[in-house]
Amino acid sequence: AYENFTLAYLLNNVNGPVWVKAVVNITAFLQSVIALHIFVSLMYEYVDTKYGITGSALKIKNLSFSFLLRGGYLTFNTFVSALLPFLGDLMSLTGAISTFPLTFVLANHMYLTAKKDKQSSMQQL
Repeated sequence: AYENFTLAYLLNNVNGPVWVKAVVNITAFLQSVIALHIFVSLMYEYVDTKYGITGSALKIKNLSFSFLLRGGYLTFNTFVSALLPFLGDLMSLTGAISTFPLTFVLANHMYLTAKKDKQSSMQQL
């Protein structure tokens, strides 16, 4: 629709009221943060298990550890991303390659693994 004149960030090509662009940009930002936490939650769970974080997630020790770990991880990723001059193209490529397996294959595999003993072979198929 935009031919060769489109920018890497598609919302820069859209005309309209400033408040609409602001809402769309805020929504895109929140969606990317939420998606990051969903896809990284397995790594967080592994680190919590490895370092023996047990009990309530609201205990000061557990809360501070989680805050430092997740904040450090996001800071590191942001720093590395800022170093890459071609981040938009890299995100497009990795997003295209990883979206299908992460969204469809991994979720189904995790469900089948968790329910393995409770399903018949027909249900698993």
